[in-house]
Amino acid sequence: MRPPGPPLPPITSSYKRKYEDMEDEYDSEMEDFIDDEGEDQSVISKHIREIFGYDRSKFKDESDYALRFMESSWRDQQKEEARSLKLAVLEDLEEEKREEEELKQQSAKKRKNR
Repeated sequence: MRPPGPPLPPITSSYKRKYEDMEDEYDSEMEDFIDDEGEDQSVISKHIREIFGYDRSKFKDESDYALRFMESSWRDQQKEEARSLKLAVLEDLEEEKREEEELKQQSAKKRKNR
């Protein structure tokens, strides 16, 4: 529903936004904002590997094809799922034991304080 008032004129091409040509503008403060000529790419890659702890030797036995596509078979996926499930169950059991121990300690403290 439109608010009361005179009807608006139809939208024509004269209402289109005017885009400014950004290339024509020159800002001296922005000269050094982006440095395209910095360090060698290998030096940058070295720093990134150091930061994230990437070790190429971990993957030296993998073929280039396998590394590029990182494909795994259904059997590999099922093995990983079984391994993950086993670890999850063990972690849950450990957590349950830890919680039981905490409850025992708390109840022992309550009995001791009485």
